[in-house]
Amino acid sequence: MPPLLEVRNAQLSYDDAPVLRDVSLELAEGEIFAVIGPSGCGKTSLLRVIAGLEQAQSGEVWLDGARIDATPTHRRGIGLMFQELALFPHLDVAANVDFGLRLQGLDATARAERVTEMLQLVGLPEHGARKVHELSGGERQRVALARSLAPRPRLLMLDEPVGALDRALREDLLAELGAILRSQSLTAIYVTHDQEEAFALADRVMVMQAGEVRQVGPPLEIYRAPADAWVARFLGRTNLIPGQVHPPLPSGPPSASPPPRVPSSPPSPSQRDGEGVRGRGRVRVHTPIGDFILPTPLPTDAAPGPITLLLGDERAHIERAADPSPALNTIVAEIVAQSFHGRLLRLSVRTGGHDLSFAVDPPPPGDAWGVGESVRITLDPAAIIMIPDGSS
Repeated sequence: MPPLLEVRNAQLSYDDAPVLRDVSLELAEGEIFAVIGPSGCGKTSLLRVIAGLEQAQSGEVWLDGARIDATPTHRRGIGLMFQELALFPHLDVAANVDFGLRLQGLDATARAERVTEMLQLVGLPEHGARKVHELSGGERQRVALARSLAPRPRLLMLDEPVGALDRALREDLLAELGAILRSQSLTAIYVTHDQEEAFALADRVMVMQAGEVRQVGPPLEIYRAPADAWVARFLGRTNLIPGQVHPPLPSGPPSASPPPRVPSSPPSPSQRDGEGVRGRGRVRVHTPIGDFILPTPLPTDAAPGPITLLLGDERAHIERAADPSPALNTIVAEIVAQSFHGRLLRLSVRTGGHDLSFAVDPPPPGDAWGVGESVRITLDPAAIIMIPDGSS
């Protein structure tokens, strides 16, 4: 099935400053697609090009199999919802929702039915006669969404729609938005600088930086395997250590060398697998803070040499470091700070001149770790990821 939306090699500059650099994307019908990146990366400019509010210097925009570069914005069949909302303060809620329907030339009865349907959909069935200034921030967001959906757009584009709301309300509205979009089988592009919003809502995510596409894929894939060190840092995954890949370990029985130290509590099956077996194609990486064995084979186009290692904290086991001797897939580090984030404890540690951070379950009551203490952190090999050297 051909994509509903296709952007081909879009280029846009303002005063000779590139804003979009050869950006391409495809959206399937019914897909929710998020675009994330820091401020100024080109996210909003991309939406404006798709909507027809900006004209790219080169490239093409296709919708439903037709090229729409020259089609006026109001004829593209695209709904827009921005953070500013742009509700009309002199109109009541129903008239705001009705605005796009009037432009379509529908009769009064059809418009009234659609307005009622949309207000019911967004949970405001009794709010039609209210003025905009009488609404809460969350209610205004719902009215803006109802207005965007009322004309039955082929594509809905949302630019930071919940960015101005407090965290609890933002999370509630985001869940409602996802349910509404999927209940209506809508195709949507959601722009945000907040990767948690994007990951919670989208089927696929595109990461942008400085007008370029850095990575596209399902949220879990992007989180687990960032394309480069910049993407990892943008996602808050800052445990990046330079390393040197050794040739793949051969298959066969373990070597006669002394076995690695066994943690005081039993490691997970994946930890045992990474530490104790020289499986076919397994990779050993030497770093300034210790050696690590990864369970995944070296890519066929890669060769032993310098890489960046991303140390994830999923299923990490932490204990006081009674024994400072090194072990595979293990770090001995000093706690330099700690803070609570929800149910998790974030430990900032230092080892070998490198600062690392791990979000872990807190220790039992009465057995808390303290700043300045040494801890041993045993990592799950599945949470250790190789990133090609040279990424920034």
